[in-house]
Amino acid sequence: MTRRFIICDPEKCVGCQICELACSARKEKSFNPQFSRIHAVRLNSLVEPIVNVALTCMLCEDPICVKVCAPKALSIDQDTGLVIVDAGYSGCNECGWCGISCEFGAPTLHPIKRVITICDLCTNDAEPACTLACPKEALSLAAFDDVIELVESELAQKILKDFSHARENSVSLFERVGRIGVTLQSHPRDHSSSR
Repeated sequence: MTRRFIICDPEKCVGCQICELACSARKEKSFNPQFSRIHAVRLNSLVEPIVNVALTCMLCEDPICVKVCAPKALSIDQDTGLVIVDAGYSGCNECGWCGISCEFGAPTLHPIKRVITICDLCTNDAEPACTLACPKEALSLAAFDDVIELVESELAQKILKDFSHARENSVSLFERVGRIGVTLQSHPRDHSSSR
């Protein structure tokens, strides 16, 4: 079976978050973005003022979320590539390492049930709720080749370049702030003369 993904076209996405509401309504019978398996993200970019995307599980070939799950509550469906949460949730210990380790932040801890939730492409339905609800048709269910085409697009390359540049600058800024903090700590002010 061909692996399919939910992809978001950042040129169409307006950041309305309707995908989150549609997902939570279908999965949890509640309009609450905290219960969603897809997450709308607004990114500041040096090229574009704002870039909106929706992120969900990208069905990695060798998912790090499954590897870091100590209680083995996550597994991979060999036919679809979907990451499956233990149906009884008996294994999940709420550590959250799966979500922290995922580059896309796909596994999330349900705020009430206290178990990991992750996109299953609405497997019991013909089409994922998020793709049906997107008013700008920015979301689609696509095969691997479609994902590659989107990643290789000009806008995607600009975004990746900007994030690489921003990450380098944020590390430099952090290091500079750290040095300033060390300098201030090693030269404390004498406040006794100001009284």
